[in-house]
Amino acid sequence: MSKWVHELLQCLRPIHGEPELVEPMAIVQATVSRFGTQLAQSRIHVDLNGNEQTPRVVSNPHLLTQIVDSVMAHAIESMPAGGTLTIKSRLEDSHQWLHLSIDDTGEGASRQQEMLAFKSFYTTRQGRLGIGLIMVKQIMESFGGEASLTRHEQQGTSVRLSFRVIERTDSSLR
Repeated sequence: MSKWVHELLQCLRPIHGEPELVEPMAIVQATVSRFGTQLAQSRIHVDLNGNEQTPRVVSNPHLLTQIVDSVMAHAIESMPAGGTLTIKSRLEDSHQWLHLSIDDTGEGASRQQEMLAFKSFYTTRQGRLGIGLIMVKQIMESFGGEASLTRHEQQGTSVRLSFRVIERTDSSLR
């Protein structure tokens, strides 16, 4: 019960965090490192693809860490028998958006579950409140980004985080 209360309070809390220029792959690599023992015990292989030198994006390092933690925790839970977690970054040709995809080879889900994934209190996991992905979406949108999810029945899930790219010379952010 206390975990539910904690998750509920976390969801209801206003999103705080000043926008900063953040290097998302550095956050991803730190998160993969933090989850290393759990990933190994769960027999999950991590495949990092993409540009190591991604441009900086508008976000907040603490909130972006929370987003990646949440998505990675969901991915690990969806692969109880092990699998592959693929993390890719791709800069759009226009250089205005950076897309970060976090794909798992877990159970996948139905189209209905995909459509409801970002709804408050929707969950497919017993004993959960269903607020993790809505927080991901709220945080991404608070910095002008987007979050989407595509589930493939029996083939896994793909979470896509899209960030606005800011030129390094933009001095309006720290």
